[in-house]
Amino acid sequence: MTARGILCLSFLLLLLAAPADTAQEDDQFNFANGLLGRGLHEEAAQEYRAYLQEFPNGRHAALAQYRLGEALFATGNEEEALRAFQAAIAAQPERDTRERAQMRQGEIQFRRGMLADALYALEPLADPQTSAAIRPRALYFLGRLYHSRGRAADARDALETLVQDYPEDRLIPYGRYHLGLVHAGEDRFEEAAGEFRVAAALSEDEVLAAQCRLQAGELYGKAGRHELAAESFERVLTDFPGSPHVERAALGLALARHHQRRHGDAARAAREFLANHGESSHAADVRLLLARSLEEDGARAAAIAAYQELHERHPDSEQARGVRYRLGWMLYQDGDPDAAIPHLEAAAEDPAAGENEAGEAAFLLGLILAEAGEYDEAARRFLAVADGHGGSEFAGEALFKAGESQAMAGREAAAAETFARFAEAHPDHALAGQARLRAAETEFLGGGFEAAAAHYEEVLAANPDADVEEEALYRLAAARHNLGDATASARRFEELVDRYPGSPHAAEAWLRIGDYRLGDGDDSAGAAAAYQAAVDLAPGGRQAARALQGLGQAQYDSGDLEAASETLLRVIREHPNAELTEQTYAWLGQRLHNAERWEDAALVFQTLLDRDPVFTDRRRIAYLLAETQEAMGETTGALERYEDAAAGDGPGEPDAAVGDSRLRIARLLEEDGDAAEAKARYLEVAQSDTGEAGARARFRLGELQAADGDYEEAARNFMRVAILIAHDELTPEALWRAGQSYEEAGLPERARAPYEELVRDFPDGERTDMARERLDALP
Repeated sequence: MTARGILCLSFLLLLLAAPADTAQEDDQFNFANGLLGRGLHEEAAQEYRAYLQEFPNGRHAALAQYRLGEALFATGNEEEALRAFQAAIAAQPERDTRERAQMRQGEIQFRRGMLADALYALEPLADPQTSAAIRPRALYFLGRLYHSRGRAADARDALETLVQDYPEDRLIPYGRYHLGLVHAGEDRFEEAAGEFRVAAALSEDEVLAAQCRLQAGELYGKAGRHELAAESFERVLTDFPGSPHVERAALGLALARHHQRRHGDAARAAREFLANHGESSHAADVRLLLARSLEEDGARAAAIAAYQELHERHPDSEQARGVRYRLGWMLYQDGDPDAAIPHLEAAAEDPAAGENEAGEAAFLLGLILAEAGEYDEAARRFLAVADGHGGSEFAGEALFKAGESQAMAGREAAAAETFARFAEAHPDHALAGQARLRAAETEFLGGGFEAAAAHYEEVLAANPDADVEEEALYRLAAARHNLGDATASARRFEELVDRYPGSPHAAEAWLRIGDYRLGDGDDSAGAAAAYQAAVDLAPGGRQAARALQGLGQAQYDSGDLEAASETLLRVIREHPNAELTEQTYAWLGQRLHNAERWEDAALVFQTLLDRDPVFTDRRRIAYLLAETQEAMGETTGALERYEDAAAGDGPGEPDAAVGDSRLRIARLLEEDGDAAEAKARYLEVAQSDTGEAGARARFRLGELQAADGDYEEAARNFMRVAILIAHDELTPEALWRAGQSYEEAGLPERARAPYEELVRDFPDGERTDMARERLDALP
């Protein structure tokens, strides 16, 4: 054949081959499309990859890259999906495909915290020229993105555009929800509540609707629109009786009715709450609200009963302590002084009670005792008001009443001294010779600290008797303290304890000296010595807890951490009502935990959790307590606390403590022999946690499935671990286990891929040589 003939034949063969290649390309692309359309996302992704590998420059390459991204996105493989979408955009597809790929790119970047990249991808899609199938979603994610970056105005504009331009879009309820969050963040409470209210009405998602109704109620309450707040809370209770928000809604309804001054309705709402949520952490607050609502509604007997029930059910609560005086006064007014006395005594002696309340309680006790003819005890009570509650409005009258009671008891000398003190306010009194000291004390008790200080200086300059000098030094030091002159106050307190070390004010003086040295004096060692002296003088007194707290702080500041931890531990043991800061509890508990002092650490962590049920770092503390209990062998308690740490409510991704806690729960259940529940928990962690805890849970789930003979499912879980997390320990082991499981499942052709990945990515790994051997042995 001639050269020309050969050339023509080659050209003819080329023409004949071209349609076959095009058909093959179309078949592969359409096959992948068919899988995607049927929801077989993993298989579709595999076929799109095959298409792109065989036809990298094919007619459908850009669209194949985009659809590969969609398939991967649907399987949760966001990292690879992102690369596919970016490759699709780079291939310069038609506008619709480019916009869709760009939308997905921005969405994934937003989800993964790549906010600047997401913003770059999504902002062009807000253009009105963007397809109506894409722009609403872009506006939605832009709104959330701007909000997360603190750009409230831009977030509001994006979300309002979504709501106004696309009122029928399925994202509208979610858009309004996030618009409500933006308004709430700007303290536009009523606008935020309105958005939540509309979102609830539009949403078919009951979880979202219930959440929105609740937030609307709470924000209407903040805005002072209590009628609307009550309506929102009632909708939660009636429309979503199984919602986890029912308790908060019931609480909100009672509060809203109370703010509306609809006291009868508030009382009914409070009773309903207690009937359904009697063990709630808010039960004490609601019982207090019930009692006050009944009292304000004129139901005095029922109010007294409610106050008494509050004390019986929550004896150590702040709410119960706060109404002791009120309950005592009501019982006294109702003619039952015997029932009133225990409540008044508790209010008068409570170191946490307010100055005025404690003083009023002690004063009323004095009145009751005087009416009963117990004059000595009445005088003691009145003097307690005058000496211990100088800020009380009854302090001056109590001093006079003390003199009266002492006189009635025949203690003329004591009465004369008390009336002499009273002469500061009544200069014509028979004992007015002590006027300067008593006038100074009157100024002090009335809050005229500058004038009082001047009088006390005059008293001391006159070389008074020791008892007068001692009292004058104490009062002068206290006056200077109240005037804000810390240095002068500390100097007088130091003079007091130097001259009168046995003074009844010595413990308080050392406490004040310690406060000064720790603060303005910048002398932590000296402060520690002062606080120690206060503790030694009154180890069980009302100031002991404060002195121990100061001592612990001083020891900490001076670097004596061991002593500080022991002192603070003593505060918790000896003074359970004392309140340390959240940071102090956390530091102390962590230190004891690190030292494996499990019982002490558990006490500290439990105290913090009991004292503040809703503080920011609760999950981590619950997790540490669970670890501590686990180390102590208290499996039941550890499980409960891990459950507490694992409870993730509210928006946002769960923190590390949540995933780790859920993983620990599964392991404890497994160790306890509850294999079925353990598997369920491992699966829950694997599905909800994208970090290491989720990977370890899925790995363990694969091990259990392999042990049960479910090798194919085990292989899938091992492969998910290998794909979803890059981990030096788990990834190679997961690849090895996946290959082994596929072989055990009779699927050697699938085993090859994980073995090859193991050999390729971990050439020096412990399992690599074994993988090579298996590859050689595979058919």
